[in-house]
Formats: sequence, C-alpha cells, structure tokens
Amino acid sequence: MLRRRTLVYVSVVLVVGWLTFLTISTGRAPDPGAASPHELAETFERSLRDRDAETLGRMIDLPFSEQAAFAEGYLEELSRVDASEISVALDGGQPPSVSVRVATGDGRTIEYRQRIGSSGDRWKISLVPAL
Repeated sequence: MLRRRTLVYVSVVLVVGWLTFLTISTGRAPDPGAASPHELAETFERSLRDRDAETLGRMIDLPFSEQAAFAEGYLEELSRVDASEISVALDGGQPPSVSVRVATGDGRTIEYRQRIGSSGDRWKISLVPAL
C-alpha cells in the first residue's frame, strides 16, 4: 500500500512539474512578427542567412501550427539552390513589401518581393503576392 501511494505521489509531482515547465517556457516565447517594418526586414534577412527556421517562422503571417513547416520548406529551397548571398531591403511602396535578392550557387540571381503587413502593433511577412 505504501509503495502504491509513493508511486501516485511521484506521478502527480512529475505531471505538475511538467505542466509548470510548459507554462513557463511558453510564456517566454518572443512575440511573433516585428515591432516595425525596418526590424522585420532585418530579422527576415538574418533568419534567411542563418537558416534559422524558428525565427523565420515567427516572421510569417501564418497560424502557429503551420509556421515551422513553412519556414523549414522555405529554407530547404534556399539550400536546394545553394543560396550564398541573401539581402532583404524594405520597399517604400504600397502595399508595403520587402525585396529579397538571392545569389545562387550556379551564378544566377533571384529577386522577388514579399508583401508585409501589420496586425495590431506587430509586422509580419504576408503570403499574399506583392503584385
């Protein structure tokens, strides 16, 4: 009987400890997006250069559950083309966007615009094309 009570007690302590850990670690997660368009462009460029899927995912305007998979796929594509030089510049036009320039391993340069938008006071990369 004592053994069973000890087992129950240890199990409860482990579950409470695990839930406490999850609560604390989730509460420390940085806010998604960036505080300004300029900060967004800088963070986007750094996450592409460093192949940082976690940071890139937080910059994308997607539900949290889809951010990691999208960011990993985006970075895999950069690896596939052997992207060596990556630059991101904030465009001043409307709708607001960033220009991305990628030098590939075979000597090509790929350039594209990525639309950005704000939700409240946070800016994110939008997946709506910047036409």
